[in-house]
Parts: sequence; C-alpha cells; structure tokens
Amino acid sequence: MLGRGRLVFIDNAVDKNTGTVLLKGSIDNTQKLLWPGLMVNLKLFLATEEHALVIPMQAVKIGQNGNFVYLAKNNHALIKKINVVRQVGDLALSRVLPLAIK
Repeated sequence: MLGRGRLVFIDNAVDKNTGTVLLKGSIDNTQKLLWPGLMVNLKLFLATEEHALVIPMQAVKIGQNGNFVYLAKNNHALIKKINVVRQVGDLALSRVLPLAIK
C-alpha cells in the first residue's frame, strides 16, 4: 500500500466510450515510488454507514405498512419492518438493524 490520499477533483462528464468519470487524487510521495502519469489501483471510500444492514433487494417485500423482510428464528418466520434508505443494483441498505439477533 502506497498510503492514504485525498480526492481533489471529480469531472462532471461521463466518457461516452468507457462509461467512466475522471477523478484525480493527491497522495504524499515521500518514498518516491510514484512517477508523473503513473496509473495505480485505488479504493475510494465515499462514506461509511454505521449500523447498516445490506440485504438482497429480492428479500425486501412491500406490504400495507411499508417494506419488510422475513427473518428465520427458532424454526419460525418472523416479519420485520425495515426502512430501505438506498438501493444500489440488486442490494438494499437499511440504516437501522431490524432485529438484534442473540
């Protein structure tokens, strides 16, 4: 790992050929491992969701009182209400855990 840096630029245009967006970052190069124009792989963390529950969207059901999931516990199926905050692809994010399982 080269270290941690910071995001300094986000382009507002999507490249039609690649479907990508240009991002530029800044990192200290104290070890002199990086050269101008060098490409590197990186991980970009935009946010960390505290106490988030990520579940497949297929598991989310819609009822009269909102979204819910079936929870298996002690050979029984329980219905637990959840609040879907965001959907990314086929995953749903709920900020509050529906049930603390002991």
